[in-house]
Amino acid sequence: MFWEVRLGEHNQKNTENEEKTLSISHVFHYPWYRGYDNDIAIMKLSEPIKVTEYVRPICVPDEKTSFFGKECVATGWGKVDYNKKASNILQKVAVDVYQLSECQNSYYPKFRISIDQWHLCAGTRDGGRGTCHGDSGGPLQCRVNGKWMIAGITSFGSGCAKPGFPDVFTNVPYFTNWIKEVMKSTTNEKRRARKANTVSHNRKRRNPL
Repeated sequence: MFWEVRLGEHNQKNTENEEKTLSISHVFHYPWYRGYDNDIAIMKLSEPIKVTEYVRPICVPDEKTSFFGKECVATGWGKVDYNKKASNILQKVAVDVYQLSECQNSYYPKFRISIDQWHLCAGTRDGGRGTCHGDSGGPLQCRVNGKWMIAGITSFGSGCAKPGFPDVFTNVPYFTNWIKEVMKSTTNEKRRARKANTVSHNRKRRNPL
């Protein structure tokens, strides 16, 4: 496995003593991913992380959570404009969550891309604010009842916040049950491994008859 993640990153050109690079021990691909659909995967870290002021977990919403009218923010190191280079400093932008029909009416006539329940439509109708090239895979975070939740994952758009084309994210609540299943399976694997190690250790300690 050659994947790595960078925690606590802010400015990619400067070291700020809060960053930590960890390797990935396993990647769980969603089995029905294809093209613009079901664009999600889970990465398992090779070791536990230390929660700090700059590295914190985010809540996973349940499958019925709605983000309409909530405070939502997309983040990433992508381009701040179509003709510019990717940003070295982490950027954030406030966006609104819309009905799926908003994106369906924009993307299907022009690109023949169908928007379905595993998608989340968010951005601005007037353009000028949204995600861009290099932001894919980044989080869309929404505050619900005082808690920040991972509402979406940046998936695709029409370019960079074009008028009439909100961005399309992976709708995380749609995949909550799958996420729980993966988490449960990895926890059970860890327990089985610990049990096997304990049995092996006890056998080694026994004296021969």
